[in-house]
Amino acid sequence: DGQVLTSTGAGSPPAFETLPSGAKIGQVINSTTTYQHETTGTTAINIESSSGTAWETAITPSATNSKILALFSVCVYNKQNGSSTNQETRFFLHFDQKIGSGSYSSIADQNWMGQYYYSGAQKTLLSPEWKSLSVLISPNTTSEIKYKFQFGMQNSGGAVEVNGDGKRHSLTLIEVLA
Repeated sequence: DGQVLTSTGAGSPPAFETLPSGAKIGQVINSTTTYQHETTGTTAINIESSSGTAWETAITPSATNSKILALFSVCVYNKQNGSSTNQETRFFLHFDQKIGSGSYSSIADQNWMGQYYYSGAQKTLLSPEWKSLSVLISPNTTSEIKYKFQFGMQNSGGAVEVNGDGKRHSLTLIEVLA
């Protein structure tokens, strides 16, 4: 009946309230990939869905005043041999969008992730790192929008890998109607 159960504060009983009018969900697009690959380079490369194919997720807003809520989780980790004592094994992750036939542009750049050791004698941590972020985007278009991720090493001398051992990236795009 359009009502939700809400808290009225500690020590008092909850109450039913009418949902406020306003934003509604237009569509939800979810995309995942488990493709594993790595780089030792400092130039951004695409996260792929298969060899040589960029993992792209598309949505077409139904109105120009719609917003896109992007929720993602990407598994990125240092790929070393387990006995590596590199002092710095940091990497970056970029989240990009392309509207229509245009070019990709950055939405969120996550730089200098990973490990830095003040002494090069400590072994590199090899644990996977789940990088999660939510971004509310105002694309002002009804053209198709594609989203993709890129990654790479912040400095030379290491390697970074995505996915592996059945790990999964996930991107959910939610159109929020005005």
